[in-house]
Amino acid sequence: MTGLLKNGVERLDLEGAEFDPNVAEAVAVVAADPALDGRIVRTVRPGYRLGERVIRPARVLVGRAES
Repeated sequence: MTGLLKNGVERLDLEGAEFDPNVAEAVAVVAADPALDGRIVRTVRPGYRLGERVIRPARVLVGRAES
């Protein structure tokens, strides 16, 4: 992967960010603190982008506050 990173491929660091289906695929919704509602709790598989284009979306767990 180091060769790709040297050529402009960037790993997506999404934990704690608000879920965006344009850059990530939610594989599960998990119970979370209200502060993490709708946010990415954990990355299951990292995603990558080249410039502005996502070449592989991340697979993530998204938090949902329980009421």
